Amino acid sequence: MDLTNSKIRCLVVDDEGINLLYLKSFLSREGMLVDCATNGLQAIEKYDLNTYDIILMDGQMPKMNGFEATQIIREKEKEKNTHTPIIAITGYAIPDVEAKFIAAGVDDCLVKPLDESKLISLIQKHVAIVDGEL
Repeated sequence: MDLTNSKIRCLVVDDEGINLLYLKSFLSREGMLVDCATNGLQAIEKYDLNTYDIILMDGQMPKMNGFEATQIIREKEKEKNTHTPIIAITGYAIPDVEAKFIAAGVDDCLVKPLDESKLISLIQKHVAIVDGEL
């Protein structure tokens, strides 16, 4: 499935500027609309103000980490009766980190450095696209 012109709305949350720039550029080229946050608190603020089809969430960030932010988003979803897929993006390839993310409520986990085709496959897995439209 091709994401070009899909207009998937994605929130990328990462405290590393180079990672944000890379992901925003890559996902935009793939046809997605990308918003960015540099920590969990900012992610919660943006989540409250906007609607996203998917969130890519780093784990280790200042002010509020990705685990806490994911848990807060999941609590807010219970009130709204909604669900936004969250893919954890982590630099730690150890089982404990993935288990911690899953316990926090993420839908999937991807280890850095990112495999672009795997990232696109995960987005396709979690976001329903029909004939180029959401």
